Amino acid sequence: MDQPDKTMLIQLEDVGFRYPSDSRDHWVLQSLNFAFVSGEMIRLDGRNGAGKSTFLQLLADIFQPVRGSIVRHVETARIIYLNQNPADFLGESLTVQEQLRVGAFDQQEAALSPGTLAYTLLAQFGVALEARTNSFTTELSGGQRQILALVCVLLAHPLLLILDEFTAYMDESSVSTACELVTAFARQNPCSVIFVDQTGMLPLRPSRVISMSTTGEN
Repeated sequence: MDQPDKTMLIQLEDVGFRYPSDSRDHWVLQSLNFAFVSGEMIRLDGRNGAGKSTFLQLLADIFQPVRGSIVRHVETARIIYLNQNPADFLGESLTVQEQLRVGAFDQQEAALSPGTLAYTLLAQFGVALEARTNSFTTELSGGQRQILALVCVLLAHPLLLILDEFTAYMDESSVSTACELVTAFARQNPCSVIFVDQTGMLPLRPSRVISMSTTGEN
């Protein structure tokens, strides 16, 4: 059976990074050479301090490399980074419905009414968020806010989805549902997923594993 064509998403060429405030001249990452194509499910491994989050934020264009180059073959808006802190993603003064519409690829999908993608995704978690249209995001629990952030990410139809401990505040059932939705989305769309799973418990099946040492070298 012929394999589907793979589209190049990002290329890293001899990338190195250090924080400007670090007086020790310590390189968090160095000599990174990677290529990411569509249709991959990638797990990023490494101990605390190995530079995993820094690496992911370089991919997401949050940080810029000090050495080397990162070439993105897709719009930065289609590369979405979601970490364990939903406050970094959600607007404090927005209602659930307003937040869902922010960045949505299709505004009709973001409407909280039966049959829409937003309604269907939220309903799968069984926490009645689909009924809290006018609640402010700050009124939700930590787990509910993580669920909302994930649904917002999927509504944006990313081409590269970067997940950094994105289920930290979810209960076991919600973690399972979240991983099922991410897996289904990646299969049904031209999307690659890169995720960190410090617990080793996420039910996501990577097609590739990238291991990072504590020295920040690949």
